[in-house]
Amino acid sequence: MPQVAQRKTVTVLFSDLVESTQIAESIDPEALAELLDTYFTEMRSIIERHGGSVEKFIGDAVVGMFGVPATHEDDALRAIRAALAMQAALDAVNEDVERRHGLRLAARIGINTGSVAVTGDGSGSQPAGMALGHAMNMAARLEQAAAPAEVLIGETTHELVAAFIEAESVGPLKVKGSSVPIGAWRVVAIAEGAHSGWEGEGLFVGREKELAAIEAAFASAISEPACVVVTVVAPPGMGKSRFAAEATRRLAGRAQIAVGRCVPYGEGVTYAPLLEIAASLQLPQEDERVARAREALGESALASPDERAWAFKQMLETVAEQSPVVAVVDDLHWAEPLLIDVLDYVVTLSAQRPILLLCLSRPDLFDTRPEWAAPRPHATTIRLEPLTAGETDTLLATNELLAADAVRRREIVEIAAGVPLFAEQMAALRSEGHAGVPPTIRALLAARIDRLQAPERLLLERAAIQGEVFDRETLAALVGEQPELSVGSSLMALVRRELIRPERASDGRERFRFSHALLRDAIYDQMAHRLRAELHERYADRLASSQSDVEMIAHHLERAHWERSVMGASDADSVSLGDRAGTALHAAGRKALARKEWRHALNLLERARAVLSESRSSELGVLVDLMSAHGELGEFDAAEAAHGAALESARAAGDTSRELRAEMGWAQLQVRRGDVGWQQRIPEIAERAVEHFSNTGSHADLANALLMQANPVGISDLADAINLIRAAVELAERAGDERLQIELWDELGGVMIFGPTPYQEVGEFVEYEIDWARRRGIAFTEADGLLGRAYVMAASGDGEAARQAIARVRTLFAELPGFVSQLGETDILAASIEQEERNIEAAEPLYRRALEVLENGGHALWWRGAALGLAAMLFDANRPEEARAILDEVDRRGLAWGARPRSRYLQARARLAMLDGNPGLALNLGREAVDVLAKLHALQDEARAREGLGDLFAQAGDHGESAAQLNIARDLYAAKGYRPGEWRVSAKLEGSPRP
Repeated sequence: MPQVAQRKTVTVLFSDLVESTQIAESIDPEALAELLDTYFTEMRSIIERHGGSVEKFIGDAVVGMFGVPATHEDDALRAIRAALAMQAALDAVNEDVERRHGLRLAARIGINTGSVAVTGDGSGSQPAGMALGHAMNMAARLEQAAAPAEVLIGETTHELVAAFIEAESVGPLKVKGSSVPIGAWRVVAIAEGAHSGWEGEGLFVGREKELAAIEAAFASAISEPACVVVTVVAPPGMGKSRFAAEATRRLAGRAQIAVGRCVPYGEGVTYAPLLEIAASLQLPQEDERVARAREALGESALASPDERAWAFKQMLETVAEQSPVVAVVDDLHWAEPLLIDVLDYVVTLSAQRPILLLCLSRPDLFDTRPEWAAPRPHATTIRLEPLTAGETDTLLATNELLAADAVRRREIVEIAAGVPLFAEQMAALRSEGHAGVPPTIRALLAARIDRLQAPERLLLERAAIQGEVFDRETLAALVGEQPELSVGSSLMALVRRELIRPERASDGRERFRFSHALLRDAIYDQMAHRLRAELHERYADRLASSQSDVEMIAHHLERAHWERSVMGASDADSVSLGDRAGTALHAAGRKALARKEWRHALNLLERARAVLSESRSSELGVLVDLMSAHGELGEFDAAEAAHGAALESARAAGDTSRELRAEMGWAQLQVRRGDVGWQQRIPEIAERAVEHFSNTGSHADLANALLMQANPVGISDLADAINLIRAAVELAERAGDERLQIELWDELGGVMIFGPTPYQEVGEFVEYEIDWARRRGIAFTEADGLLGRAYVMAASGDGEAARQAIARVRTLFAELPGFVSQLGETDILAASIEQEERNIEAAEPLYRRALEVLENGGHALWWRGAALGLAAMLFDANRPEEARAILDEVDRRGLAWGARPRSRYLQARARLAMLDGNPGLALNLGREAVDVLAKLHALQDEARAREGLGDLFAQAGDHGESAAQLNIARDLYAAKGYRPGEWRVSAKLEGSPRP
């Protein structure tokens, strides 16, 4: 069987004679053969006259196809016109059949529009063969549901022609071969409506410069006087007719306006626009020249082309003697050569009469008549450009349902890209609650594509694989060895046709952009699956050879695999392609994880797992990363499922490395959720991992194990943690693992802030981090660095600068989905700044917002930090019972562990004990709050604990011990560089005012 050359949207006409068995029984077989031959000949003639082709005859059924070999934007309407003509012709045939055989023939017709696969492309070397698809079957089902002499059409067909026909809904039909009822309409007649675009209704936006050019041409025609021709050129949908309607509306009081329209097919179409113009002009009946012109232009006239040209010129000049004439010729690109010759004759030879000839055309005109665009006196060409985004939005705002929906308008503005027809039809579709692209737009684009020469189409197919923007170098590589194809000249032809346009490129490459994203999609949709698969894989190979972005490579490999899969391919090459796609998607997912793009990472990793389902070992790595992505998004059930699958698979395969990776990731996730059992296991798992990965040579895995050893909840010295992380940074850099480097930057900055590193050094580090992130375009790490800068500013005592930095950080994190803990941390820091400045009313809502955000995100450890901060603030606000309730909740959740938070918890309990009148218990708890920080080198935390203990001693009346603790606290604050704490303690010791 020949391969599918392309996929096309076609309109299928299925016609069948009613009760053909009884007819065959009632007349002689030879007479029947002669009768059917006459019938088939007439039906074929009608279908072909309307631009269709006969797919086949089945018994006494006729299957017509509109859109093969060539697509027309009005294929659906052509099919309906043909169907009505077939029914009318059958009535004529019946006069003879009834006279000769005493019976009458009746036919049922079903028409349906949809996608089919076509073998052969209709060119000379590959004639169009079979068309296969669901659309064919549904046309037959509609025919079977029709009554004798009735034409039923399907839903898509109706959407395409609703404005041009009168039809009655017959309700959804249950038909064989369709899982759901199908919509159907009974065709009553062709509607005789106004030409599309000339209604002049609704708002007209933009085009003022172009309208001014029409005014100038009209003024020139009057002042000289002369015949001036203006050709308005634009791709379909750009609003040429609506523009001309607006222009002539403005000229209506100063000139006679006449409009003639060229049509793409039919009998007597050559001079039809001239006859239409003549019929709409007010002509002086007594003038002999008018009479001769009418006679020459008549449909039955035997005048030569030259005589017709002379007659039309005479008619325009005669009318122009009375008043200026504006003669509009719409859709000039469909004009027959003889008609253009007439117009050329008028433009060249008419003189001394005020005539404006306004011609509307698509760029296609210049392919067949390039001389029409050549410079000449009294000739102007106006090109309509796309509307601006603002103009398109203004146009859409007139839609009642969209007027108040700015989001949906923005979506349509983006898709329409300045094409008025696209905007209006997309608006109509969205207003009805439907998504996607209107079939009218798809039909229009498909027709443009089908008019291309084979080399141009081949070029656009290769371009469509790259996307909306493509470059010549890659295009040539995808084209390959095609001696008969000149890439350069074909690109120029496509630019002239306004299908593509040059794009500015900073790297020196020659780039182009499809004139519209929907055009690119239409090209792609018509390509056969097998061709798409081949080209996507070829493009991915080229991207890989140039070390392009891994996600782009992954996308094209995945697409190639999908295109092969949809064809049912399961050979070794397809399996290998799936492995390549999965590996690339996994790498892209890890990169997204590195940049903290959790949702995007999850999407990539799930796709990787889907195509790696046959490769168990490769899937294990994906499962571990899936666990991390789900965990970061707070989707803990999904994370647990991924962890279980990864652990089971790793153990079954005896893969210790992957088992440890799963254990490490799961342990850290559980600690974050507040599971004290996993907190106790962290050191043991980390130790096993360090030992194992030290022997495997995996720098990245060893770095991750060292990071786990440095985890603040499981380490007894933050100075050691800093050293471990710095060692891990070196390993991650050697491994080239960007994800791990980002993670290490984040952790190192945090340990430096809460550990022994002076804030001045912390400040230098975060500025380096910010610069590092900006150079790489990593938004999360930049935001993390800016958050570190806010800590440094707060430590310096510049609360206002810290607030501004926090506001910037919150904006960044809000733009990055999934950063719950970071948003909570910004609120905790902001609240602590307000608390430091005794601004309790501002601090409390910040703490409470942090609690809510962190609760919803499942971040138990950061929730604990916010709760302990709020409890301390409530003491400052003299609301101890509320503080007690918070501490009880921390107890209930089992979160009073870890040296730093444990110390803060004990400090709060000590304050409660003192308020409860138990100074002995209070001092014991205060001493324990200091002792749990022993050797941790958490300078600021220890300073806070000693300051609190000093306050307790003062309340207990031991001022000597109070001063001793406060002096140590002041020195620790000074060593760390935390100025607010140093100033506050100094004031307590010396009674001096704060600087």
